[in-house]
Amino acid sequence: MRMYYKVVQSGTKAQQTNKRVNGFIGMSVFNYLPNFSLCNNTVIDYMHGILLGICKKLLSLWFSATSYEQPYFIGHLIKDIDKYMKTISPPYLINRLPRKLSNTMHHWKASEMRSWLLFYALPCLLGKLPDLYLKHFSTLVEATYILLGEGISNEDLERADLLLTVFVKSSEGLYGQNFMGLNVHSLLHLVTCVKKWGPLWAWSCFCFESFNGEIKRSIHGTGNVCKQIFWSLHAEKHVENMSIAGCNQKIEDFICELTSGKLASEKNCKKAYQCTVLNAKDILEELQYYDEIKPVLSNFTVFQSSSDFLKASKIIRNGYVMYSRLCTKVKKRNSYSIKLSGDEQYFEVEYFLCHKASLHVFAVGRKLVIVGGVLVSRVPHIKEVKLESDTVTVQRAEDLQDLVVNTRVDNRKYVSLMPNMIERN
Repeated sequence: MRMYYKVVQSGTKAQQTNKRVNGFIGMSVFNYLPNFSLCNNTVIDYMHGILLGICKKLLSLWFSATSYEQPYFIGHLIKDIDKYMKTISPPYLINRLPRKLSNTMHHWKASEMRSWLLFYALPCLLGKLPDLYLKHFSTLVEATYILLGEGISNEDLERADLLLTVFVKSSEGLYGQNFMGLNVHSLLHLVTCVKKWGPLWAWSCFCFESFNGEIKRSIHGTGNVCKQIFWSLHAEKHVENMSIAGCNQKIEDFICELTSGKLASEKNCKKAYQCTVLNAKDILEELQYYDEIKPVLSNFTVFQSSSDFLKASKIIRNGYVMYSRLCTKVKKRNSYSIKLSGDEQYFEVEYFLCHKASLHVFAVGRKLVIVGGVLVSRVPHIKEVKLESDTVTVQRAEDLQDLVVNTRVDNRKYVSLMPNMIERN
């Protein structure tokens, strides 16, 4: 509120003197709208403020040659971090693959900065960035993750507010007064915005930026650009109306497939117990790991031989397409590391089996167990895991809960859940 009055005073003085005051040249026209308050009805966009603002500034400070005398400078270690970034295999939920920092970080998109902030940064910077600066940065990581959640409790809001306050109050002593810009100050008001307007993803600029891309894709030449956009939107609306009005069954199926964004592989799908199996096939050769999984599999269902099952590489469950290692064409992504329901355990899927008689589905793979966090008592959404054993086991498909973001650094493996299922690149 104090900041708001300072803004109003600066705007009023600038208007009276006809000179710039604290960056203001006059009162905003929004100030004259009835029932509108610049203080209460203006939200802070985390996409530009945190991701393209604070995160990009921190990267510049850590790696820029102009900071070589500062205690936080780690520019000489940038090639090591580039190697880590090359080995990260995110799930298909993250559209953009990780890029190296060298010569590219100033061109990163906001979605790349989001993945860096939430998932990649702390594991990659551990042991590289001095501990004091790493812990300071972790407060921003944890607070942003909390405020991007779908179900944010009062305790979460208090925790996020405390973390952001610590980040802001410690920033000047660590990075100097020049770091203390508007984006850093805005962090103090972020929790208030979430209380009034909901999670950060509900009112960020990502959706508007995304729609700009949709508009751009409707342009196929340099002539009559406005007309091209109009007819593209008109065609989409016409297809939508046709799908509602009803028509020939083949046309209706085509429109449904066109508008639902289904994967091509979903055409060959089979409904099973609590999931959908994609590209299920009969087992015509010796089943890999059959001797190891047979005793475990017999605890779940009755079967005579491996021919009682169908083998599949993917299933759809909980709104996710869950892959397995059988999807050999997908080499740069890991969509087969999955969190199990209940206890804090994770599973890496080798392949899926569908029992022909009962239509129950089972995942064959290896369990991962938690061995710690990336930092002690901080950033609880990032877990360090390792294989429970080299032995292959079986897990029911109904126990598979969420895809995780898998980050491997040297011999350490970290997993993290997505903060929400709504926000996408």
